[in-house]
Amino acid sequence: MHTRLFALAAAALAACGGSVNTTPGQSSSCSVTLSGGLTGTYDCKPAVTAWASSNNQGGFSFGVAQSGSTPSISVAVGMPGEPHTGTYTTTTSGVDSAIAINTGSGGTAQYWIEGSGSGSQTTGTFTLTFSSVSNAITASNGKVYTGDGTLTATLKNATGGGADVTLSATF
Repeated sequence: MHTRLFALAAAALAACGGSVNTTPGQSSSCSVTLSGGLTGTYDCKPAVTAWASSNNQGGFSFGVAQSGSTPSISVAVGMPGEPHTGTYTTTTSGVDSAIAINTGSGGTAQYWIEGSGSGSQTTGTFTLTFSSVSNAITASNGKVYTGDGTLTATLKNATGGGADVTLSATF
């Protein structure tokens, strides 16, 4: 499940040139705020909304690279069919998700995770709401879109003993 989501996200980024510049199919802004067991606000641009024609699978993704005190944040949500205005959640039929945050490395590493779908055990929760999905750019292997909306998620501490993290993104 997670491999498929990250492959879709990678394909979407490649289709858009893989750049952090705003291009068709990438959000012009993305901000993610963490609260609870980890706090901070980070730039998550570009968020990518895409659809692959080969498997009729839509997807939404963004990432923040770990650097200094900035944690690594990776988000991938897959849905059947083309993404559309509306809400996708942990319990939406056919929707897969993989959201992860990590800080530090080695013995000091801390991890928080959310994951659901495709028969896997659900960990945490998420709600992804698209207020608009527009400006489709069609390629031979699918489409990329301008997606606007919000993502909220509760990630469970996977390192043990720590507080959960709430992730809130606006794109």
